[in-house]
Order: sequence, then structure tokens, then C-alpha cells
Amino acid sequence: MPRRNRKKGVTPGPGGEKGGPGENWGGEHMRQAPTPLVAVSPDGTLVAVAFGTELRVYDVSLDELAVLDSRCPADALDAAAAGLEKETTATVGTKQWHTDAIRAVRFCSTGQNMCTAGDDKKARVWRVGRATHDGKPRVLTCIKRASLQKKACATTFSADGKICAFADKFGDVHGLGTTETEEEVRGIEGEDRKEVPGTDNSTQQSVTENRENKPTYLFGHCCSIITDAVAPAGVANLMATADRDFKIRIAKLPSNANVALTEAIGVPEVQSFCHGHAAFVACLGVVPEQVSGDCGPLIVSGGGDGTARLWRCEDGTEMGSAVLAAPRETKGINDEEGEEDGEDSGAQGIAEGVAKGIAKGIVKGSAPDAVTTGEAPREAVDAPVVLSVSVGDDGTVFAAVEKRRGEVAELQIATDRVTNKPSLTHKGWLPLPQGLKGCVPSALVYCSASKSTWGVCAVKRRMSKQSDIDINIDGVEAELFTIGGAGVVSPKMKQSLAIQFELETNSAAVITLGDAMRKRSYDEQQKKDRKKQRNDFKKGGAS
Repeated sequence: MPRRNRKKGVTPGPGGEKGGPGENWGGEHMRQAPTPLVAVSPDGTLVAVAFGTELRVYDVSLDELAVLDSRCPADALDAAAAGLEKETTATVGTKQWHTDAIRAVRFCSTGQNMCTAGDDKKARVWRVGRATHDGKPRVLTCIKRASLQKKACATTFSADGKICAFADKFGDVHGLGTTETEEEVRGIEGEDRKEVPGTDNSTQQSVTENRENKPTYLFGHCCSIITDAVAPAGVANLMATADRDFKIRIAKLPSNANVALTEAIGVPEVQSFCHGHAAFVACLGVVPEQVSGDCGPLIVSGGGDGTARLWRCEDGTEMGSAVLAAPRETKGINDEEGEEDGEDSGAQGIAEGVAKGIAKGIVKGSAPDAVTTGEAPREAVDAPVVLSVSVGDDGTVFAAVEKRRGEVAELQIATDRVTNKPSLTHKGWLPLPQGLKGCVPSALVYCSASKSTWGVCAVKRRMSKQSDIDINIDGVEAELFTIGGAGVVSPKMKQSLAIQFELETNSAAVITLGDAMRKRSYDEQQKKDRKKQRNDFKKGGAS
């Protein structure tokens, strides 16, 4: 079978000569606009915000930016090649640690590590320094750096924090150990580096020629872009990954991290698959152990079909679902004089919109049926995307939905006392803080220490660009907010984490997650025109 994308005189894509989602599925996702991301440490003392290529971490206890540093040999080599002194690697939120858009940032459950990854195909593991009593901000040190074959799109830690997993746009998941060897801690490089017997998982992974850490292949989705990854609570060795092909995979890793990071053992077994979404799965959220109770590990997902769903990881059973946005077609499904798709108020308005769409023949019966029954149609349901979900210790779920500006959906996970089965119920819509009425949150995360949900939005701003002539340009700025609990965004914190991103005309800035993940559809004429561009047709080798 010939390799895909092998064209004479054409430079291979990001995956070399082997084809993959990035080269064969329209390429829209390769140009997706950067979105602001937020992560909060379990104790609530550190808040990380990433937007574009910038990464900043804030020390909440001191109301100051944390210091980012590196002791990776690869970073030292890069600094030496650039003629920089070692002292310049330590920065207070100003160094560009990634050269392209950051797509994932997350803290581990122990709070000892943080990870970042992005479109530059670099994955980093950061060690979180201990708090000091001298008034100096915390230090986060990059201890691992690895290169991925494809652009990274999701990252997570194992439940015990010993494995950091990175998912890329080829559908592969690779892992890095979070434990350092003694030589890594001391910063010894080159031939003096030795493995230390008895250390945990880092000893089993090699180092590349440019002194980067070599990640271990864990498992993969067959040529399907992975959209999110989490480690379900309650079981140490489960890992959930969602993809563009409507499904969620629950993998069961070896309980020993050292064994899990050994390539010789092969691909871990599949605990279950979660089937039910009628479009790509966009996000995942972990249900706390105290909420799931005797049902075992649970997760919540949001998808491009406009629904949020509750899953049991043990066997992939769907325990509940809620429709947060009505399916849409080329025409609106509301009244002719009504609002845009998904803009109606409440679940009743969504249901009425779907019913009217069916009656008019605008929405095919398979689309709403898939949303209510969980049976995936042959073609994906097109609905506003559920962009992000967070799950609180009391079972409260918040969800950010495309097109729902200035508000988030509030849902509740409750367990029936008679059947002992959990369910997911949509309670309504909660307005965002003042000043964010026209914004849709791009990320939500729950902090158990403060009992708060932290979120971030991209707010449009007029930016001043320094050049020969000072000009104002259109841009967006990351803005933090909190919902409930004791979490507070101080004025200094808000200003320090307000990372700006310049909007370029006709650029990736207009490509949303929904546009990026949905497979393109073409009419007959467009199909014929696209077929004419294929090399085999140009050469007369196919009919």
C-alpha cells in the first residue's frame, strides 16, 4: 500500500512521509486559533494561564507572578547556542517557553508537577517548588523536555502524578516520567550521566542527541485527533482520552509507572469505550470520588453535538445526558424571526427549536434522534460545541457552550437513593461576572481547596503596537474569573495574567474549535473540483 502524501518536490508535512489527520482531513484544525487556557494547583496557591506562545504562573498567596526556570540539558544547549548566560533562563513570566501556540496546561493531583504542550511539538514537565517564608515567589522548574512527532493537543497526569501523558494530532499518546534521576537533579550532562538503580520511572527513558527526553509510546487512537485527556478519580491506572470520531477511550495502564513507561510491554488494555456522542468529543471532566460513590470512576464529556454526557468508566455506560445546544443545519431551526441557533433561552427553547426544525424538514430526523438516544448517525450532528466542563465536589457541573455568550450552563450530578444510579440534570444558565457579557469561556477548571470554578475568556481589546509609527490594532486578551467559593481574582492578578494576542486578518484567529474539529462537507461540484487536484487524476491514473 503506497504511503500517503508522497509528492515529488513537496516537503512532507509535520508527520514526515506518513499521512495523518493533519495532512488528510482538510487541515482546518492545523490552523485553529489560539485560545486562553487556565490551570489551578490542587491547593489553590498557583494559577497558570497560557495564551498563544506565552505562559504565566501566578503565586496567589503572595499576589505575585511565580518564577519559571529550567534545568533541562536541552534548554541549556539552546541557551549556549544563543550565547545566553545560564542565569537568564530564570524568568518571571516573560520567557517564551514554547515557540508556537500552547494547547494544554495542567497540574497533577499531588500539586508537585505541571505540564505544558503545544503546536511547537514540544512537551514540558515542570517541578513545582515549595513555598518559602522569605516573601519570594514560588519557582517552577522545567525538568523534562521532549519533542513529539505531531502537534500536541491534550495533556494529563496519571492519578498518582508519576506519569505525564501527551496526546498529539496523529492520535498517539506518549508518556514521560515525572521522577528525576540523581544526575538530572544535579544537572550532569553528556557521558557522565548514569542511571541510578532503584529510581522510579525516569531511568527507563533515554535521552536524544540534543539532550531532550525521549517519551514512551503508551497507546493511540487510530488516525483520529485526540481532543482531551483526563485521569478518572478513584482508580490509579485509568486514563480517558476523547477524539474526533465521537468516542472516548478508557485505557488501563499498568499500576507500576516504571512498567507503564517500558515500550517492551506493548499497548495497555482497553477498559472500555464510551459511545453516544453524535459528533466529535470536545472536552472531558473528572467527577470527584466523593460524588461518584459506589458507581466507580465517572467522567463528564461535552461534544460538538451540543450535549454534555455522564459516563461510567468501568464499562462505558452512559449514565445521563443533557442537551445544551440545539442541532443546526444550513438554515436556522428556530422561527423565521427568531434567534440564531442555540440562542434560545433554556432547555425548553432548545427542544422547541429541534421540533420545529424536524417539522420543516430542516433538521433530519437522525440528528435530534442521535442527541436524545445516543446512537451516532452516519453524519455528525452540527451544533454549538460544549467547549469545556468542570465538576465540583458537590456534583455541580459548569459547561461553556459556543454561542452562549456571557453565561455558562449549570448542571447537577445526583444519585438516586433507590437505584443508586447517578444522573445528569441541566438546571439552567448562570451569568458570568460583569464585563464578560459578550464572551464565551474557553476553559473551566475546579479547585477543591477554594471550592471555586476558575475560568478564562478571550476579550477583544484595542492593542498598541510598537513600530516606527505607533498604531492600534485589534487583539484579544485573556481575562480570568471565578464562580462561587473563596477564589478571588485580585486586580494585580488580573493585570499580570492578561496575556494579549494580536488578531491577524484572514488568519487562524477566526478558526474556532468547532470549525477545526468538524470534517468538511462538499457538494457534488466541489467534490469534482477537488478530485481534479489529486495527482493520480492529473496523471490519468484513476477513473
